[in-house]
Amino acid sequence: MKKCLFLCAILTLLCEGPKTWAQNFSVSTNIPSLLAGNINIEPSIGLNYNLSLQLSLQAKPFKLGLPLPTGLIHTLYGQARLAPTERLSWSKVARTENITFTPSLRYWGKGTYNQGAFFGLHGIVSLYKYGSDKYNPNYSKGIFYGAGCSAGYSWVLSSHWNLEAELGASLIYTKYDLLTPQDVVLSQGKTRMLALPTRVSLSLVYVI
Repeated sequence: MKKCLFLCAILTLLCEGPKTWAQNFSVSTNIPSLLAGNINIEPSIGLNYNLSLQLSLQAKPFKLGLPLPTGLIHTLYGQARLAPTERLSWSKVARTENITFTPSLRYWGKGTYNQGAFFGLHGIVSLYKYGSDKYNPNYSKGIFYGAGCSAGYSWVLSSHWNLEAELGASLIYTKYDLLTPQDVVLSQGKTRMLALPTRVSLSLVYVI
């Protein structure tokens, strides 16, 4: 009888184990980034009940002009002197190519992939080309890396689908060359420290 109860207990634990860790992986894509031409994917693994590891990768290898708040960007980073009426203006930026890797450790208040708030610490490294707009025709080509933090919220849509919103920023160090629109190098080896938004997403998530 005791052996029978022991076997029943073992079978119960084996049956319950997969349910406890059934939703231990996910894969997602950032919809606004995808619409902006960035091919992106973020696989994730749950490390325990409250922690997950996100491995975000995006690539935009082709030249595609995007409308961006260039007036505000130039005002914040001192790339051009603008009149007060121009500081909130938008214009097309010709160069926004990049290959970016962003690993993140995320803490979930109500358990991994459950509905609720989460907080993250992330690193980032990117090879990029950026610039060439109506206020400054030149563009930068280089690498940046750094680290930052983020916060977000997850909504459970169904047993396997979630929707996530996240905002975060990083302090980054960049080393770059400055080039003309005709790819003539104007200066090399320039460096700079910047604060940038590096986790801005509205992601559709498939949970396994």
